[in-house]
Amino acid sequence: MAIIQSAALNEVWDLLSVRRRAAPPAPADAESAWDVLQQPARLNEVDPQYLLLRAALDTGWRIEEPIYLRPRWGESTSYVYHFILQRGLSQPRLLSVPQGPEVERLVHDEGLRVVHSR
Repeated sequence: MAIIQSAALNEVWDLLSVRRRAAPPAPADAESAWDVLQQPARLNEVDPQYLLLRAALDTGWRIEEPIYLRPRWGESTSYVYHFILQRGLSQPRLLSVPQGPEVERLVHDEGLRVVHSR
């Protein structure tokens, strides 16, 4: 494996390992401790699916256009981007990322064609 690929994989691992390092201190009582465990870990409120998309792009996956913007299941006000990712001869992968400022910026900066579905 090339040194650059190895370094990129180490960065991906670091991003995915943030969850363990970012956990808040344990509360005093058992019920509060359980409530904390039920909450998803977030790094600066950036969605983990967005971090996974960035990690995939950093390791050589590319976005196939168009991308799709659809309502979340059972919701009419919240949307999700569906990205089809391709890398070499690998099978294409579907990655769904909730709409947010980071993913909006990526879509805009990359000039990606978006198909809206209502």
